[in-house]
Parts: sequence; structure tokens; C-alpha cells
Amino acid sequence: MGRKKANMLLYEQVKNYRPDIILLLAMKYLDDKMVLAMRQVSPNAVIVGMEVDWFTQSKSDRIAVARQTDIVISTRSGE
Repeated sequence: MGRKKANMLLYEQVKNYRPDIILLLAMKYLDDKMVLAMRQVSPNAVIVGMEVDWFTQSKSDRIAVARQTDIVISTRSGE
């Protein structure tokens, strides 16, 4: 499944179910616009993002997504 199709499926699920909590386990596959869109259709949801390792790749996109979440859980992969 392509990224665009997966993001639209996620958006539709949030729109239809309006969850209390949205847990984003793969922030690297989302952009900040998608998180904002989810927040618009489910404004009372707490959005939690998880990032396994901030330092493995370019982090600018993930930081943009993290700014749109309420909580970020971060771990470090180690050496």
C-alpha cells in the first residue's frame, strides 16, 4: 500500500471513529499536515507520537510532526 493511500485510510479511520487517543508509532511516514487534518476531525483526541531514534536520519520532518502532537515518546537505539 502506498504512503498516500495509507495516510488517507488513517485519516478516514480517525474521521469515522473520532478516537480519544491517537498513537502514531511511525512518525516518519506522516507529515505535519496529516496530523493537523486528524486533529481537525477529532479535536478532543490526545495525539501521541513515538520515535525510536531521532538521530538515524534527517529529523526535520519528524520534528514538524512532533510539534503537532500532544506527547512525544522517544527512545534511543543505542550503539
